[in-house]
Amino acid sequence: MINRLKANSKKETAFYASKMMSHPYSEEEGWGFSDVLRVGDSINATLQKRITASYSVWNEELQQIERQNFQIVTEVRFEMDFQHGLLIAEGTNTQLNRIKQAFRQIFWNEFVYEEFLLMPIDYIKILTGSRMLSSIGEITIRDFQYEGCLIGRYTAKPTSQLDILAKVGENAKNIIRSKLKVNVNGEESILTVSNRNVIVLDFSEDAKESFVNYLKANIK
Repeated sequence: MINRLKANSKKETAFYASKMMSHPYSEEEGWGFSDVLRVGDSINATLQKRITASYSVWNEELQQIERQNFQIVTEVRFEMDFQHGLLIAEGTNTQLNRIKQAFRQIFWNEFVYEEFLLMPIDYIKILTGSRMLSSIGEITIRDFQYEGCLIGRYTAKPTSQLDILAKVGENAKNIIRSKLKVNVNGEESILTVSNRNVIVLDFSEDAKESFVNYLKANIK
């Protein structure tokens, strides 16, 4: 998940890194930071947070399935890029919100966040013309219309890459998921983009870092 990140003050990046390093995980509070690394105007770190999970078990006496709760410490890797004004978290919106909640605890009202109003079609356009985009493997369109008739959600695997966006026409804005083959550092990888800027990178670590840097420079 990616959000815009804006600080309400002009504190140095080192200040934020120091605050996180001074708040490691504790059993008493149930959360904290680890692996805090500052490089220039960026901070990479991991949020550790205790959460309640559950699993299903069979109750032999009652002859029914029951849910039992237990607690685990989950980890969320994230990056704060002050040069580009971005907060990037690995995982879903839930993980991103956990980071924001932790920031409110130690930074209070220091940051303002904004969602990127980008849809899968926008990512396709960003990558179109780039040597990174090899092909569009699959697209899912909501409210797909064929010859004026509404037929609902439609998933297609393009047989031809030529003018594919022109072929989907007015439905392009309704693409809610796309699976793209991209070439990063000579390595072909799979990028899946869904609504709300949920990005799944099936990349090696080196290719992932290169691609994220590419996105930082090209998303507006």
